Amino acid sequence: MKKVTQTCSKAEYNLVCRGIEWELADVCRREGIGIIPWSPLKGGLLTGKYKREDGTPEGSRISHATKKGIDLEAIPHFEGIKKDDKTWKIIDATKNAARAHGKTPAQVAIRWLLQKDVVSSVIIGAKTLQQLEDNMGAATGWEITEEQMAKLDTVSQMEPTYPYRLLTMMNIDREMSRTGISVGSGHSKQGKEPVIMHVHSVFRIVSHS
Repeated sequence: MKKVTQTCSKAEYNLVCRGIEWELADVCRREGIGIIPWSPLKGGLLTGKYKREDGTPEGSRISHATKKGIDLEAIPHFEGIKKDDKTWKIIDATKNAARAHGKTPAQVAIRWLLQKDVVSSVIIGAKTLQQLEDNMGAATGWEITEEQMAKLDTVSQMEPTYPYRLLTMMNIDREMSRTGISVGSGHSKQGKEPVIMHVHSVFRIVSHS
């Protein structure tokens, strides 16, 4: 039987949807598999043309979904988006980075993906020649700065859900035990000064063969 080697994985990945970072991205990175994100602009939401106080632009994917009562991963219902403060903070951060580089928010959203080490390429869904040219403008000749990448990463950071929240807490307990910090007291077992811990919602599963 001929052996099939996987060289890439297609998944939804954008500033609003970063769920693949919990497991898939780490697995692909370790195995040398590139990720090719689809819906990099979240159905057009990250293009900058949507305003919280307004309706959806006529003819847009999100407008069509909202009218039909559809709420999909790649084409979210706008009434739900309006209520989500985090989404608008992400959009504002994208606009700020775009202004700093003389680019469009869509170009920043795509460029953010291209600068991720596990991303090989990006699947775009332009409807017009203008949109295609704009999307292609994200590819070469410029980069988002490290500071701007950090801001975009921070504002779009996803909170863990089950089982990742549970795994995070288990890893915190293990780390406290390893370093001699008592859980709940904030003091080390050796009676030293109180320790203030900042817990970042990241976990790693370590296996030994």
